[in-house]
Amino acid sequence: MNNQQRSGVEFVNVGKRLHFKVVARLSAICLLIALSSCLVGMLLSVETFFNAIGRTMHPWPWSTTVPDSLVQINEEMTFEASYLFLKIGSIRFQVLGKTEYDSSLVYHLRAYIDSYNGIPFVDFHSVYETYADAKTLFCTFNSRSQKDGKNWIYTTTVFNFDKKKITWEQMLGGDTIRKIDLPLDMNYTNGVSFVYYLRMKCREAAGQRMQVNVPITDDTVQSFIHMAINENKEPCDVTAFDFPLDAYRLDGHLDFIGTFGISGDFEGWMAADSSSVPLKAKIKLLLGNVVVQLKDIKRRDWMPPRASDE
Repeated sequence: MNNQQRSGVEFVNVGKRLHFKVVARLSAICLLIALSSCLVGMLLSVETFFNAIGRTMHPWPWSTTVPDSLVQINEEMTFEASYLFLKIGSIRFQVLGKTEYDSSLVYHLRAYIDSYNGIPFVDFHSVYETYADAKTLFCTFNSRSQKDGKNWIYTTTVFNFDKKKITWEQMLGGDTIRKIDLPLDMNYTNGVSFVYYLRMKCREAAGQRMQVNVPITDDTVQSFIHMAINENKEPCDVTAFDFPLDAYRLDGHLDFIGTFGISGDFEGWMAADSSSVPLKAKIKLLLGNVVVQLKDIKRRDWMPPRASDE
C-alpha cells in the first residue's frame, strides 16, 4: 500500500448527527452506483462484431475473432447512473494492460465511481483496482479506495489459491479496522472483473438463449447471480449514440443482498456483437429503479451494431 492510500483522515461518526437518516438515504442512492457498475457488465453482451460488419461488408465468421477483441487494451467505457429524474453520478471502466500477478498473466482493470456535484449531503468517490486472470477473467486481486465526505477507507480482497482462502481487509488511516478470512472453494468474480466475465459469457451465447450462474464475492459475501441471456435482438437507446443499437436483453436475479441493499430481479441490454459492450441496465430498489446507461466509449476500430430500420 502506498503513502497516498495510507493518508486517510480521522474517521467522522456521522451517525451522531441529527440529519443521519437524510444523509444515509441520499448516500445510499449515490453509493449504489458502485454495485450498479458491477451489475452493468452482468446485464449486457453479445453476438459478434464480425457478423455485424459482415451484413454490409464481408461474411467474416465467429472463428476469426482475435483473443483481445473482447478485453481490448486501452478500452474506456463511461456510464451515467440516474435515479428517477436525477442524474446521480458516473462510472468509468478502463483496461490498462496485461501484466503478471502471482505468476499468472492477468488484465489490469480500473473503475472510477463518482457522485455528481450538487447532490445534498453526498460527496462520494471511489477507485477500484482489479487483476483478473487473462483466460478465465476470474478475480485474483481487488482493491477499493473510497472517499465519502472527508473520510478515506481502503479495502483489499486477496485470493490465495495455494492456501484456498480469500483475505478481506479494511483499513482507515493506515490502520486495519477489520480483517476476515473466507474459504476459497471456487473461482469468483469480484468488483470490476464481474463486468468483463459477463461480457465473455454473453459473447459465448452467440445469439442463442443461455442460462448463466455467476459466482461472486461482494465484500465478505460469497454468492451467485443468476441470469438468462435472451436470443432475440431488440433496439436499445443510450446517451452515447443518436441512433438505437442492436441489443440482447438479460434478465437476472441476485441471490443475496448487495452492499447497498440491492437485491432481487434486474434487467439489462448488451450490444449484439462480439465486443459485448454494456449498454444499459435497470435495477429495482425499494425507492424505485436505478438506470445505468452508456454515455461514452473509446474502443479501437469498433463499429456499433446499429439497429435495423425494419
